[in-house]
Amino acid sequence: MGKYLFLLLVFFTLGLAHEVKLPQDMLEVKVLMFVTEESHHRTETAITMAKSLLSSGHRVFLVLEGPAVKLVDKGHKANPAYRKKLLEVVELGGEVYACPYWGRKLRIKDLLEGVSWANPQVIFPKLADERTKVLVW
Repeated sequence: MGKYLFLLLVFFTLGLAHEVKLPQDMLEVKVLMFVTEESHHRTETAITMAKSLLSSGHRVFLVLEGPAVKLVDKGHKANPAYRKKLLEVVELGGEVYACPYWGRKLRIKDLLEGVSWANPQVIFPKLADERTKVLVW
């Protein structure tokens, strides 16, 4: 229940930011989403939210972990709808990263174009930014 209230508050705040004249540096919210499921309603919700946030001018970073890493494996043919939506996130300017630990564990060698392996030098600065909101799906 608490997670849904938080999401409602995030959407309300983002919507309000476009209606009320807030300082420019407050208009851009950075959202870092950790996605762990390959085929789940939470995965679809995260991708849909990412596309919506990007369309509203916010920055979005998706980090795929666990079975979700299969979605960006060039050799994996399952879940074409999710794969297509992830590529749409990249086309809209979102950044998609795959966990290298899970990539090795799942024997993934090649990622889809526009997707990178996650590493601390990329992820930690995003976490440290005070404008970054973190969601775990």
